[in-house]
Amino acid sequence: MPSVGSEAAKLDLLINQGADFSFELQLTDSDDVVVALAGSTFLGHIRRSKSNPGVIETLSGVVNLSTNKVAFFLSNVQTSAISAGDSISDSASKYVYDIEWTKPGGIKVRILEGVVTVSREVTR
Repeated sequence: MPSVGSEAAKLDLLINQGADFSFELQLTDSDDVVVALAGSTFLGHIRRSKSNPGVIETLSGVVNLSTNKVAFFLSNVQTSAISAGDSISDSASKYVYDIEWTKPGGIKVRILEGVVTVSREVTR
């Protein structure tokens, strides 16, 4: 679980092309206390590289106020549209992403970032 601070937490993701993909976050402060997310929004992008202007896919977070967790989801249709090389070590299978949290007052904080690796599907 990422901790709210000055530097984004690092988390690499593996997406299986053609399958539904999801992950869930719960934010904590420096005292390991769960942060209330009422009025917050979360948005992320997957791109080929940090400097590439083209968005490959968007990660929109859905906040569950009863658990104070945020969930991100890509459907199998979305993951099928992300190209991949023949192996996960192939550069064609590598992307980058980050997630920004917009707090209720409008302040944006990058909370999570990393590499996205896409594993090519065989069954299509």
